[in-house]
Formats: sequence, C-alpha cells, structure tokens
Amino acid sequence: MDLTTFGKSARWSKRGQLPRYRAFVSSTERQHHLDAVRAFAMLLGIVLHASLSYFDSGWAVNDGVDSGFFAVLLIGIHGFRMPLFFLLSGYFTALLVQRRGIAQTAKNRLLRITIPLAIGAVTIVPLTTLTGSWASSSDGDEVSAGEVERPSVWPGVMYGDASVVSAALVDGADPAEVGSDGSLPAFFAVMVGDIDVVATLHEAGADLSTPNIDGAMPLSLAVWAGHSDIAEFIFSTAGSEGVDDIPRENGKRNWEKISWFGDGENDSKAIIEAVRQAVPNPSAPSTINRSLEPWNTGLHHLWFLWHLTLIAGGYLLLTQLRGARTWRPLPVWVVAPSAFIATAWLQMSMWSFGPDTSTSLIPAGRVVAYYAVFFAVGVASYSVRASGKNWMSQLSRAWVPGVALNVALGGVLWAALDAAYGDAPNETLAGVLQTIYTWLMIAGVISLASILLNTSRRWIRFVSDSAYWLYLAHLPLVLIGQRWLQDVNWPIGLEFLLLVSTLTVVLLISYRWLIRPTPIGWLLNGRPKDQAR
Repeated sequence: MDLTTFGKSARWSKRGQLPRYRAFVSSTERQHHLDAVRAFAMLLGIVLHASLSYFDSGWAVNDGVDSGFFAVLLIGIHGFRMPLFFLLSGYFTALLVQRRGIAQTAKNRLLRITIPLAIGAVTIVPLTTLTGSWASSSDGDEVSAGEVERPSVWPGVMYGDASVVSAALVDGADPAEVGSDGSLPAFFAVMVGDIDVVATLHEAGADLSTPNIDGAMPLSLAVWAGHSDIAEFIFSTAGSEGVDDIPRENGKRNWEKISWFGDGENDSKAIIEAVRQAVPNPSAPSTINRSLEPWNTGLHHLWFLWHLTLIAGGYLLLTQLRGARTWRPLPVWVVAPSAFIATAWLQMSMWSFGPDTSTSLIPAGRVVAYYAVFFAVGVASYSVRASGKNWMSQLSRAWVPGVALNVALGGVLWAALDAAYGDAPNETLAGVLQTIYTWLMIAGVISLASILLNTSRRWIRFVSDSAYWLYLAHLPLVLIGQRWLQDVNWPIGLEFLLLVSTLTVVLLISYRWLIRPTPIGWLLNGRPKDQAR
C-alpha cells in the first residue's frame, strides 16, 4: 500500500479534513500515540538484535549466512530507533517537570531509569554475557575436527593493524600470501599507509622490490598514494626501482617534490574502503556497521539507560539553575536547522551508518552529545506545546507520513548506503544523507501514529507498558533462540519470524502474570493506578 493514501479514508477523515492533533490541545491529555511510538522504538530492538545472526555482523551467533536483506534491515532500524526514543524521552521529561516539578521528576527518573539500570547491571548484563559466551562457543560455524584453519595476514593488512599481522605471522601465516585478486600483502599495506605493517611484513620476509600483479612497484605505489615515510623506508631497504629522479633538498630525499606525489590519494582510499567491506575487521565487531560494539562488553543493551540518566540529569540540573519549570519556546525555524546541523556534524564523526553504540560507563562524548540533541528537541517540542504554539501539530497532516516515510525508505536510505559503502565513499555526503534519513523517519513515524493511534485502546496501552520489560529482558533469550535455530535447516525468513514472535509472546505473558503485579512492575511502570512515566 502506498503510504500517501493514508488519511484519505473516511475512517480517518471527515469532509476531507483530518482531525487536528488532539494530543497537543490539552496539557493534561494523555499522549496515546507517543506512548505507542515509544513502545515501538523499544520493540524494534528485539527485531534488530534478532537480525544480527543472519549476516556478517560480528555477533555472538552466526547462522552461516550473509543476508543483505537483514543487513539493510538492521541499518534501517538502527538509523532512527534510538534518536526517536531520546526525542520522546526529552518530551516526556519536560512534561513531567511541568506537571510535578523538578524534584518529583528527578525522583521519577531515578526510580524508572537509574535503579532499573543498577539492578540490570548485576542481573541482566552478566546473564547476557554468560549466554553470549555459551552461544558463541557453541557456534555451528567452528572449524570441524581435524581441519586446520590457516592463519592469514590479510585482515590485519587491510585494516593497518600491525599487532594482528604479527599475531598471524607467529601462528604461521605467509607474509607473501597472494590475495584472491593476485595482489601481495605488502603492496596493499603500502596503499593503506601504515609503516608498522609494512616493516612487519618486510621483517618476516616480504620482498618490497617485487612488482604487484599489475607490474607496479611498491615504491611507486607509495609515492602515488602520498606516503613519504613508507617511500623512504622502501628506498632504504629495497632500492629505488619504480621511481626515477628523486628530488633532494638539504641533502635528503624530498618525496613530496615528485610531480605525481599523492595523485592517487583519493583513489587509494576508495579502493581500501571498498575492499574492507568484504573482510571483517579483526579489531572491530562489524564490517557493515562498525558502530555496533561487541556483545560481550559494557552494559550491553542497557547502555541507553545510562545515557538517559546522564542527559536527563543534565537537563534537570540546568532547569533547576534556571529557576523555571519550562524553557522559552523556540520557533521551528530555529530548532529545525540547528538540530539538523548539530546531528549531521556529529554523525560525520561516527564509524558508520547511524550513531555509534557506546556501552561503557565512560561513554563516548560524541555519542552522548548526539543523543542529547534529540533529547533537547523533545524538550523544545513540549515547550512549544505548553505555550500553545502548536508547530508540531503539523505532523498530523495526512500527507506527512506518506511523504516522509516514502522518501526516507524509498530514496534517502539507499543513497546514504551508496555514499557510505559504494564504489566512491563520501563521508560528508553519507553523514548528511544519514541525518536526513533519521529526521524523516522520526517525523514519519510520529505522524503516522498521531493519525492512527491517538485514541485510548487497552491493547495498545498494555503493549506500551510492557515494552520496557520486553526490551530489558529480551537479549539473553534472543541469543538462546539464535543458537538453537543455528542447528535447524529452515528458511532464514521463517527462523527470524519464529524467533521474534515467540520471544515477544513469551515476554508479554511473563509481563502480564509475573512482572506487572510485582514490585518489579511497579518500579518499571508505577503501580497500576499510578501510571507515572
């Protein structure tokens, strides 16, 4: 169904006019659609983690396939899910400050966010680590008995990691191992530009005077790629073959004075980036989205609670120092471009598509800053709403979800992927396109929910309340399910749907009968008659 048809049905419209965004009419009316969107963002985490075993992601379990569909599915979800969640968190935090004051909001955030994080850090996190270790050690793709896996220097060479190259050489790797295209490791190492890797290969016996398959010499490649230090090393160890008439200055060779020095710098970078997409980084968890940290580090999937504690705490502190519950409303023409520029600039500092994932107690500053921008936009959205200037009400227009989601999923996502992983990667363009994708998806999802879900429904309310528990508890079960499905020979689509649906049903049942009536349920969502956020 074309999303542009939303709103045309009489079910949603009356006399051709869509009802106005009711959630922004009253300051006390419950935001049913925003509750649903927040739950949607949480539940997508199950889908995201379930997809990781179906492509080369560096995850604890691999099903023995490398599906491009699931790689794009993960990237598409990761590109907007947590930014959307932090934006809504900012909105609801500002709402609580307005209704209850700073002290009560701080207490609420402590009970709903920080304490569950502390409990999860000593229960869910170690359980996830143990489960992941078990699933990884039971990986069905391990080398079979009697088969020897030959070590290779190529992964370390491709990523310029001398320690990985050294370890492979110690294990018996060949320093002159010919690549699948006939290239030599030393030749590619020169292109990458890491002199430690070049020296390590040379010390192990790699001949720097041997031409590559195309006849080019390592020295000429070093000059062409713009690596003067490597050119000097090759000259001193293997001679000048490949480069004639080397200029001298003050008694030393000046490689940069060669007329064609650095002519291939951009081309060599593009070649390196393209080749790396096909080879896992031995020092990074993923070649498709290197922003995903390993499954066995830090706070695992609970990292967002720590980030939210830091960001919400900072907001409450600033609000307290300011001495007023609400902030001065800013017009959309100030908020929108400022937020876009800030998030685009931060996105360009990330490793790959979407925001990086920082799971440690000392998180990466750029990641916290990135999410803080979305949180601030949520705060600004509520401030505008509280003042009666409903610029966010424009999201309720029938054409918004159709345009935003179709453009994001049908065009921007693929253009961003091409800019990030295509034949000619462009980090700046990729960062801008990824940011456009993120904001379009946020606008489209909120808009669609405001049209379809802005009324009270018991089942939506139940799923919204349960989503927090489902996300906290799902990861060990996902790992167990992935490991079990690794031993069956079913279509991967069927396996994936079975895994996601079964876990969701099991966790919903556990929430209804084992969690909600207990103090754990009260901690996560308040007592049944006090649905405090």
